[in-house]
Amino acid sequence: MSPSAAPQPTPVDLAICLASSLFWTLAYILIIRRSHRDRSFGIPAAVLCCNVAWEGLVAFNPRVPSPLHEVAVAWFLLDLVIWYQCFRNGPEDYAEPLVRRWFRPWLVAGLLGGLAIQWAFITGYGDYYGRASGTINGLILAIQFPAMLLRRQSVRGQSFYIMLCILLGNSFGYAMTLMPYAPPPEVPHRFIHAAFISMILLHVFYLVLVWQQCRREGINPLRRL
Repeated sequence: MSPSAAPQPTPVDLAICLASSLFWTLAYILIIRRSHRDRSFGIPAAVLCCNVAWEGLVAFNPRVPSPLHEVAVAWFLLDLVIWYQCFRNGPEDYAEPLVRRWFRPWLVAGLLGGLAIQWAFITGYGDYYGRASGTINGLILAIQFPAMLLRRQSVRGQSFYIMLCILLGNSFGYAMTLMPYAPPPEVPHRFIHAAFISMILLHVFYLVLVWQQCRREGINPLRRL
């Protein structure tokens, strides 16, 4: 089915899409702000490369209709800022000399590799709207956030409100992915349910970890933006 032949969303559907987009946009802005203040980066490096590649491919895909296209462009630009913060501050996040030395070349290679993998998946499965690939990226992100915090033993680049926005954004995104007129390819509902329920549970787990780590560092999590 071509985008022009797809059914039009209802006002409720548009409200759900808007809510998901707003919460994710706010999360990106808070990540950039927090990372700048802490001289760190707020998204795990590996999944960040995949995320930048995914949003770039969606943003420059003429098949994606408005307003999803404009949202994808905005997210891509924000993600580029986050990737630059990771490129700039990433080596200082690791104690191992080998990682510190090769972090930036690895990050560039990761971005190019992520672009190749995302392009192959999207074109191979016809996932031009990024539904399936975006869901997979979101699940990997949810797994890597707790791993990053446990490795750092610090809330550098992170805050309670960042993950709260991501949690709300993905909760509305769950509803978006299940919309009956969603564009092809058809994503199995079992996969959608399993992926998003796992994401939400991991986000709640990470919120608890952030709260506890803030307390250990003598930080009030509700006053840290």
